[in-house]
Amino acid sequence: MLRYSYLPSDYNPMVLMLGDAEDLRRLAAALRLFAAAPCDKSFDEFDFAQSDASTRIVIRPAVKQMGMRRPGEDAPLEWLLSADKAREFADQLDGLAAPDRRSGSEMLGPDAVNVREGIPVKVSRGEFHDQFLVTEH
Repeated sequence: MLRYSYLPSDYNPMVLMLGDAEDLRRLAAALRLFAAAPCDKSFDEFDFAQSDASTRIVIRPAVKQMGMRRPGEDAPLEWLLSADKAREFADQLDGLAAPDRRSGSEMLGPDAVNVREGIPVKVSRGEFHDQFLVTEH
């Protein structure tokens, strides 16, 4: 199960996504579907992903700016992507999910960490224990 959470910070906020190879392949496939037919897609609709109740993400077609944004305190995070950027990220995920890789991570987003430039998205495989980011209900 792909686990994800928004990790707020004054200096280094990020969205962290953790999963195994199959989770990353499924996220790559979802990004390719988005690239083929860009439309709003909530992570809540992904049967292979889970998060804490406070982190909601919606992938949206980019109009001007791209990247992960937090439009408001109670609003879902918006991951604004062009079709080309979604395909690029899917290719990065394929590399991370390669059978000969046991662990690693990829940054799917800007290096800058402010609202104007976007919130970095870090995707990791094999670097955290299986219960990391899992909340008990």
